[in-house]
Amino acid sequence: MNELEKIQISLEAEQAVIGTMIADGGLIPLIIDELNGDEFFDDWNKKMFKFLVKLYNQNPKEYNAIKISDMLVKITKKPQSDIRKMILNYTNSCVTTANYQSY
Repeated sequence: MNELEKIQISLEAEQAVIGTMIADGGLIPLIIDELNGDEFFDDWNKKMFKFLVKLYNQNPKEYNAIKISDMLVKITKKPQSDIRKMILNYTNSCVTTANYQSY
């Protein structure tokens, strides 16, 4: 496997982890037992990971995709439609949250 293929696999795995975190916040405590975000290759994915952990820790009961979307619009100043597409892309990258440990 060449370096480019390794990077691509890493990016896909990062996206799957973030998608899992968006789809099922209840898995975040389990995920952060294994990862702290510094393992991420892509800077945006690293920032997303840390943002999701911080948002979850602020209030786990209110953690959901709508809250994530609203906060990202405020932070990034990007249109809501762009943020929702991004969230959808992340969640589509994880087929099921049951396999989160394999990502």
